[in-house]
Amino acid sequence: MNIVKLISKEVKNPFVIAFIIILFSISIIIFASYRLYDHTVSILTTNLQERILSISITTASNIYPNDISALHTQEDWRKPEWARVVNILNRSKYSNKDVVYMYIFRKTIDDPTKMEFVADADSINPYINIDVNRDGIIEPNGPDKLQWPGQMYPEANSIPETFKAYEGSLVTSDLYTDQYGTVITGYAPIRDEEGNTIAVLATDINAGNFFNATSKAFKPFIIFIVFLTFIISVLILIVSYVWKNYSGSLEKLNAERAEFVSIASHHIATPLTVIKCYLSIINKEKAEPEILTIIQNATEKLIKIIQDFVEAYRIDDEKTKYVFSDTNINFLIKEICLGFKYTYNNKNIIFKYRFLDDVVNLSLDIEKFTMVINTILNNSLKYVIEGDILLYLETDNKNLIIKILDTGLRSLPDVSERLLFKFSGSKNQYEAGIMSKDLALYISKKIIEAHEGHFVIKLTEPETDIGYKTTFLITLPLK
Repeated sequence: MNIVKLISKEVKNPFVIAFIIILFSISIIIFASYRLYDHTVSILTTNLQERILSISITTASNIYPNDISALHTQEDWRKPEWARVVNILNRSKYSNKDVVYMYIFRKTIDDPTKMEFVADADSINPYINIDVNRDGIIEPNGPDKLQWPGQMYPEANSIPETFKAYEGSLVTSDLYTDQYGTVITGYAPIRDEEGNTIAVLATDINAGNFFNATSKAFKPFIIFIVFLTFIISVLILIVSYVWKNYSGSLEKLNAERAEFVSIASHHIATPLTVIKCYLSIINKEKAEPEILTIIQNATEKLIKIIQDFVEAYRIDDEKTKYVFSDTNINFLIKEICLGFKYTYNNKNIIFKYRFLDDVVNLSLDIEKFTMVINTILNNSLKYVIEGDILLYLETDNKNLIIKILDTGLRSLPDVSERLLFKFSGSKNQYEAGIMSKDLALYISKKIIEAHEGHFVIKLTEPETDIGYKTTFLITLPLK
C-alpha cells in the first residue's frame, strides 16, 4: 500500500477533528462555568440573607411593644410613639445604604387574614413627598408612597412569608418582584412582654446591588474562561491548518507530525489539565459533586484521547521503548482473564477460556502486551450486548496462536482493516448505542508487530467456531 496515499487519506479532513475537539472543550468549559456561577450566586445569596436577617432582628429588638400598640389610626402619626418608631426605622435604613424599604405591619384586628401597615422608615410626616427608594425620582403614588397607621397592606396576601414571620424570623429564599421592584426581604417579629407577636418588621434590599456584587465577584473568572477557550481554539486551529498544508509530502508530513505531537502534548493537554484542577477545587467546595464528577470524567476522557493520539505517533516514529522479559504466557493471560470475568458476568456475557497444557515462555514486554489483551477484551465488551466470548491458546511448530472470538456483530467487510487504522470503527457501534472511535486497536497492532508477531481481525465463521461473528487472531513466534 502506498504510504503517502494512506496518510493523505487519514488527514484529509483535519478541521473536522479540530472542530469536534473545540466543540467538546467549549461544552465542558461552559458547563463548568455555569455550575461555578450558580455556586457563587448561592454563596452570595446566603451571605445577603444572613445580613438582612441580622439587620431586621436588631432593629426589631429596639422597637417598644407599647409604642406599636399605641398606633392604630391615621391620626396617630402625630403621637410621640410614632416619632420614636419611625426614627428607629429611619436610622437603621440609612445606616445601610442598600436597604430601600423598612416598614412594620401587623394583622388587622377585624380580620387576621389581612395585613395593615403600622409605620415605615420615611413617614415622619406621611403627607410630604420624598424619594423613599432612593432612585432619584419621586413617585408619591408608586414606590415612594408613604404609610400611616392602619393603612391596608393588600400585597401581603401574595407573600406567604408575611404570615410565617409571626412564628419567627425568616428571609425570602429567592429574589421576588412586586410593584416596588425586585428585592429580597428579611422579616423579624416584634413581641410583647409575654412573648406574643404583635407586629412584624420587614427589611427590603434592592436586587440590583445584589446582581452587581455577583457580577463583580464572577467577572475575573469569566475573563479567564473566555481567554482559556480562545487559546485552546486558536491552538487547535493552528495545528489543523499546519497539518493540512503540509500533508502532501511524506518528509514534510513526518516533520509536521512531530511538531503536532509536541503541541498536542503541551498546549492542548495542559489547558485541559488546568480545567481538571479547577474542577477538583470546586469539588472540595462541595458544589453539586455528582454533576461536577461527570464534567471531570469527560475532561479525563478527552485527555485520554490526546494521550492515545500521541502514543500512536510515537509508535509510528519508533520512539516507544520496550522492555522484554521471559514470561509464562499461560500465567499472564490467565491473570488477565480473571480480571475480566467479574465484569463479563455482570453484563450477562458468558466468558470461556482454554489455556495450553504445557508451559510456554515468550519474550514479552509484559505491560504493553497486557494492554493489547485488555484492549481486545474491552472491544468485545462494547459489541457483545448478550452472548459469548471465547479466548484460547494453541501452538503449531513455529508459533503461539491466541484467538479471541465473540458473538458481537461487525458487519463491514473491510472491518479487519478499518479497526486497525487510526480513528476507525464499525458502524455497528452506533446500533449498539456505543460511540467509540479511538486508537486502541491500532496501537495494539503496532505493539504485536514490535514483538515480531501478527494481529488480524476476521469476520468469517470457521466451522469450529459456529455462532461467533468476530475473531481476533494474534500470532507470536516461539523461541
